Amino acid sequence: MSVEKAKLGVSRKKDRETADRLSHDEGGRERGNDAASRTEGETPSANKAGASGRSRSRWLRALRIILRICVVPVLFLIALCGGLYIGYVVLGNGSADDVFDWATWQHMYDLIFADS
Repeated sequence: MSVEKAKLGVSRKKDRETADRLSHDEGGRERGNDAASRTEGETPSANKAGASGRSRSRWLRALRIILRICVVPVLFLIALCGGLYIGYVVLGNGSADDVFDWATWQHMYDLIFADS
């Protein structure tokens, strides 16, 4: 029984130390539960982040959206150019200089859609 009581006393001591640590800020000052300093629903950690944390996350979210909008078309263009090159040079045994020449593709279009 005495061992169990000793273990219980140690765990209570750790709980008190943790509670003391949480109730004091970094400077050793005691934190107050001042309801006037916080709006309803805010936690002390949300108060600490402040407006700069929120604006940073908004900018980050906007940057991600812009990158998605810009990156996808760029990737499509890269895939298109790579496909044209592979199809014309590798599969078609054409000249690498003629791949991005407009007259080459105009000629192919005329061959495909010519009235026969």
